[in-house]
Amino acid sequence: MISQESFLATFIDQLDCNSQNIDFATRFDEIDDWNSLTGLAVIAAIRDVYGVRLTLKDIESINSIEELYNFVDKKVG
Repeated sequence: MISQESFLATFIDQLDCNSQNIDFATRFDEIDDWNSLTGLAVIAAIRDVYGVRLTLKDIESINSIEELYNFVDKKVG
C-alpha cells in the first residue's frame, strides 16, 4: 500500500501553485494551474516513483487526487 502522505507530496511536487489548499478531496478542475502539461508531469512522476504507467486517457477519467491515489494503489497492489 502506498502512503497517502507520500503520494500527495509526489503529486504536489508536480504543481506550480500554493499547495496549502491541496488535499485528497481536491478535484483537478479546482487546481488553478492544472492543464495537460501538468497531467503529463503527474503521469511521469507516478511512473518514476511507483512504476505505474498511466495514459492521458486514464488521467482524463479520474477527477480527484483521491481517485488517482486509489487507481495507482490498486495497480501497485
